Amino acid sequence: MLIKQRKQINKNAFIYVRTQGGGVKRLFRFLDLYGTLNLYIPSLFLTYIYDPCRNAFLGLFLYLNGIISYRIGTEDLDIFSIYFPIMEDSSLIRAGQVTFLKNLKGGSVVHSVPLILNHKSTLARSAGMFVYLLRNDLVNRLSFLRIKRGLTLILDFNTLVTLGKICNSHFIDIKKGKAGLRRLLGYRPVVRGIAMNPVDHPNGGRTPGGKVYRSFSNRIARSQLKTRKRSRFYNRFIVLN
Repeated sequence: MLIKQRKQINKNAFIYVRTQGGGVKRLFRFLDLYGTLNLYIPSLFLTYIYDPCRNAFLGLFLYLNGIISYRIGTEDLDIFSIYFPIMEDSSLIRAGQVTFLKNLKGGSVVHSVPLILNHKSTLARSAGMFVYLLRNDLVNRLSFLRIKRGLTLILDFNTLVTLGKICNSHFIDIKKGKAGLRRLLGYRPVVRGIAMNPVDHPNGGRTPGGKVYRSFSNRIARSQLKTRKRSRFYNRFIVLN
């Protein structure tokens, strides 16, 4: 008796990003995005480390108790420089020091800024990014920061940040040179929707004249609608200029 086998279907093969995937295998390095260890233990900056998952280099730090951790690299750090715990005197704080916003002066450049107090850093984490500290309001215990988009961010002045600018600021000027190098980095070829068939893309199968361009998810691609969600929790900390 012959038994017909049913074809197995992989139901977990979701495609999250159509233009990324493949490439060489990469080792993911866990970073210290909180920085609370720098409040109590002196650390020694060893060297910069290349991270294939990021466009900025990582800083390798050795603490006095023997712990070795990665942090997002700051620009222009001296090898084997020692960083002591946070001091109240702002004149002794240098680039790469993790400190509170209240210890810094107006006009300082910082990175690795968290949006919530005692939370991991979420802003200014890519190559060449930084945030301006406008001023500190010591009466209301608030700090005003200017982010790259031109918005003013209001945070608690006890928020931990890193002084300085993120390294590898010339990453935007690097030319890949050939398509094979981008494929090794995990970028897949991007095909125009107008060159596809109607079953593959909403723009496919028609001439471009007099049509509404849409994205792969069938949303209008050239609309002027605001995409920022009004119900986001972080919106209360942002002041529109």
